[in-house]
Amino acid sequence: MKRFVVVVLSVVVTLLVISCAKLPEAEIDQAGTALAAAEAAGAQKYAPDAWNRAKQAMERLNAELSAQDQKFRLLRNFKTAGTLAEDAMNAANQAKAEADKKKAQLRADITKLIADVKNYLQSARTQLSGLPWTAAVNTANLRSRLDAAEGLLEKAQSEMVAERFDSAMASAGDARDSVVGVLRTIEQAAPRPAVKKR
Repeated sequence: MKRFVVVVLSVVVTLLVISCAKLPEAEIDQAGTALAAAEAAGAQKYAPDAWNRAKQAMERLNAELSAQDQKFRLLRNFKTAGTLAEDAMNAANQAKAEADKKKAQLRADITKLIADVKNYLQSARTQLSGLPWTAAVNTANLRSRLDAAEGLLEKAQSEMVAERFDSAMASAGDARDSVVGVLRTIEQAAPRPAVKKR
């Protein structure tokens, strides 16, 4: 009976060692895939804090794997590595989610700015066409500035689609400034109604 107990205990210990020594390849692959997806989403730029946490989690996982790799095969235990792989995957997914959220906000901001500038542009064109020929203003120059602003809006739209958000915002901002400048010029050149004397 004693010998049977020793054999059973040996089998149980061997199974425990084997189960602990199994590399969590699926979890490690998932963590790597999640980190690559976060990088592709631009997490470094749009969610830098979350990206750094994900990178640090992956570094801890790699350090643990390296430490286990240096141990004698029967003494390896990958339980911690499995937990670290899950942590790295979760951190990478969080970084991707934050980057996607930031990009969605930038798209919304730029889309609104473009729509606002298009309204200003339409107003400027309407006011410019209503100026009397006697107004002391170079209407050809103002039309040219409005056409250039419209070109900047198209550029901003293209840049936004390509996820060059900084450039898109700059182009839309330049278009806004140009149209506002034209509107001010029109306002200064427009004849003012006469004020009635009492």
